[in-house]
Amino acid sequence: MKRLVILISSLFLLFVYVLNKGFIPVRILNMFTTPQTSQNEQKTQEENVIVMSEESAIVNAVDHALPSVVTVAIKKTVTQNVYSIDPFNPFVQPNVQQQQQKVEGNIGSGFVIDKNGVIITNKHVVADTTATYTIITNANKTYVVDKIVRDPLNDLAIIKISP
Repeated sequence: MKRLVILISSLFLLFVYVLNKGFIPVRILNMFTTPQTSQNEQKTQEENVIVMSEESAIVNAVDHALPSVVTVAIKKTVTQNVYSIDPFNPFVQPNVQQQQQKVEGNIGSGFVIDKNGVIITNKHVVADTTATYTIITNANKTYVVDKIVRDPLNDLAIIKISP
């Protein structure tokens, strides 16, 4: 009989626990384990808590890192031959009429890692050795690239500018 009463009591407590998702036992445990504090102490503890959302953490990180982010501007002059093909006579070789030159542009990004003008970027951003590269800072200052060191194995490049 004693075992039956213990079993029913245990099942009842388990039912209450599951029904309340564990809030009642936590409250009961907190009554016995946490020290009693006055209302003034609780208010000061609550005032010291800073609530930081995920969005504000991202905004703070971006604001902190933004001055070190730079744009790598790429310019290259490309010469192309323009062919004329007679669509009604496919057996005649095409004639080269003229050469066209056009300037291609692209951009990439990098990070200033030293006050002396050392910038790190990916190698694929500065892969073309015949192009000219310009660095544009967050403050819209423009710098000409002095030297580029490329590491194709790790896809890294170090750019040196004159500050």
